[in-house]
Amino acid sequence: MNWFILALLAGTASNFFNIFNRSSLKEKGDSTVYAWWFEVIRFIVFRIIFLPQHILPQHVEDYFWLLLLGINEAVSVYFFMRSHQLTDLSLSTFIVKLQLIWTPLIAFVFIGERLSLLDYGAIGIILIGIFIAIYSKKMKSDKGIVITFISSLFIALNAVFTKKVTGISSTPFIIMMMSLPSIFILPLLMKNSYKRIVTISKKTFLQCLSGSISNIIAMFLAINAIRLGSTSKVSAVYQGMMVISLLYSVIVLKERRQLWQKVIGVVVILLGLYVLSQ
Repeated sequence: MNWFILALLAGTASNFFNIFNRSSLKEKGDSTVYAWWFEVIRFIVFRIIFLPQHILPQHVEDYFWLLLLGINEAVSVYFFMRSHQLTDLSLSTFIVKLQLIWTPLIAFVFIGERLSLLDYGAIGIILIGIFIAIYSKKMKSDKGIVITFISSLFIALNAVFTKKVTGISSTPFIIMMMSLPSIFILPLLMKNSYKRIVTISKKTFLQCLSGSISNIIAMFLAINAIRLGSTSKVSAVYQGMMVISLLYSVIVLKERRQLWQKVIGVVVILLGLYVLSQ
């Protein structure tokens, strides 16, 4: 199976992750505790998967990159869940795709990854589609939009750091190390953490579990896609599958602000994906 198919499947699974997140966090959800439970579930699942493989990194430098990936993940998941709490899924889905700007730049700086002019042009088309969909005069004053912008930067860093560590160990171990720092860092950001963790367990644990399973599938496929293809191209395809989240947000969640802008944006994004797949 080639990188493009893996990235398509990963992006599809990721959409279900976003849908579960927004459905659980909309209005008064506890985004920090939700993020903590997500990382705990993901760590446990991949710890079980890792046991029969048991491939550990060989060099001290490898652990440095894994630690950097884990710390970045803690920051990333905090802002990512906050964005789902504060922003319509149909809007946050587009904004987080701005990581497509950051990923090629960061990939060039950290791992020397270069793309062809056609590939950069395709990513540019996708970005134009995103800006068509999200443009609003109120963008600068919307707290949710600002947080989602920040989230997109750290998600791009995650993609590049993941590419850096793909040759270090097996996929389960990489994802375990990605989740581990969050398990210790996120409770430090909570007041009355024990009470809040117990409370969300009673209210939205099943949604969190469902979202985590969707993300586990997405991450497993995405990391294997990154092993086979360039980080920037995989990220573009992965994020381009946001059309599923858009349809769900409009039809089920009734989030219909700037509807025609979003529809036009989707068409442009799909055009960019087509060019990128050639």
